[in-house]
Amino acid sequence: MLHDAGTRQQSLSNLPDDWRKHTLMQLRALILRQGPDLEESVDYKMLGYGGQDRFVFHLNAQKGYVSLYVRDIRKIDLNEIDFENAEFKANSVCRTANSRAYEF
Repeated sequence: MLHDAGTRQQSLSNLPDDWRKHTLMQLRALILRQGPDLEESVDYKMLGYGGQDRFVFHLNAQKGYVSLYVRDIRKIDLNEIDFENAEFKANSVCRTANSRAYEF
C-alpha cells in the first residue's frame, strides 16, 4: 500500500501483518540475495532497489496483490531464478517493450 514513508523501515512497519507482508518480505529477500549491490530505499512511495538514481526494481503491496516492477527485464538472468519452487507464484504479468510488472 502506498504510504508516506520516508525510510524503508517506516515502509515495512506500515504494512499489515498478513499475506501481503509475508509475500513482499519473500520478494525483498530474493532481491537482496540476488542483487547484494543494489541499494534499498523508498521511491514513489514504494521500496526501490538500484543505485545512482537508477532503479531496477520496485516492490509494493496493494489491497489484493503484491507487485514487483522490473525496469529492464533484459538485465535479469531468469535462468538463475527458480520460479517453479518459489513459495510465491505470479498471478499476472503486465508487459511493455523492456519492463515487466508482476502481481503476486
